[in-house]
Amino acid sequence: MSTKPFILLVLLLTTCKSAMTVQDLPPAPILNAYFYEYVSGQSASGRGYELVIQLDNPAIILDSVRFKDQNQAMSPSAKGFVARFNQNGTADMIMSADPIDEYGNEMPKMNQPEFPRKTDLNCVVRFSYLNKIGYFKIEQLEERAALYYPGMPKPKDQ
Repeated sequence: MSTKPFILLVLLLTTCKSAMTVQDLPPAPILNAYFYEYVSGQSASGRGYELVIQLDNPAIILDSVRFKDQNQAMSPSAKGFVARFNQNGTADMIMSADPIDEYGNEMPKMNQPEFPRKTDLNCVVRFSYLNKIGYFKIEQLEERAALYYPGMPKPKDQ
């Protein structure tokens, strides 16, 4: 057997990687990992979740995250790396003290399957460190209190 095909075969076997693996442990200790729901007082901003992750090593860059069956890019902030998951509804709903004004609102869908709450607290994070990309899993994220932002002030009657 000649040495050229043998060397080529060894190089191919050592450099190929068929699938990315998810690490159970993060590449550095986690200082903070939590999420909270936010509800805006304006219909354009809507509602959703904000996820915050802060690692002990500032050289590790968190690129994106999968949380609650959605993928989202992460961006650096003063709190750490933040991802915002918008849950804007598509239909406008009229809320009034008079039930007649609410005629035409769509009924909520009640037959959607319920998943255990435990699975909602897990996420998978994509990171880069020393020009290498990897994935790690965070289980049981801390859920903090929701933030409710006030709405626009009502215009004065003229």
